Amino acid sequence: MSPAHAGFMKPLSIDLRERIVQAYDAKEGSKQQIAQRLAVSVSSVKKLINQRDKLGTIETQYQNVGRKPAFNNEQLQQLDGLVEHRCDITLNEIKLHFAGVVNCSHQAIANALERLGWCYKKKHYERLNRTEKM
Repeated sequence: MSPAHAGFMKPLSIDLRERIVQAYDAKEGSKQQIAQRLAVSVSSVKKLINQRDKLGTIETQYQNVGRKPAFNNEQLQQLDGLVEHRCDITLNEIKLHFAGVVNCSHQAIANALERLGWCYKKKHYERLNRTEKM
């Protein structure tokens, strides 16, 4: 199977995107004729025109893939303050503290704490020393 058929197409260059939109705006032909002349698919022309009309931009739009973090920025700050104030808090206590606000697993909490720079040592949390080797 070729890369084009496997979903690995590169996005159209901004120059080509601009030429497509200019040709469409100048009514230089139908979407099919513009697609043929510029050697792109008709669906690419349609999608680009729709994107411009809906989003107001012809820039490449990247999809956010993967799982969303359990804690948003504000909640991360609250978590950081909570652990700063109570360094001996358990994951279960943290989960209970955020019950109704954040629905997540213990692992999600542990991942958030790691992103914040906390590690669990000898029954309490402490900040990781960023200069030491991990």
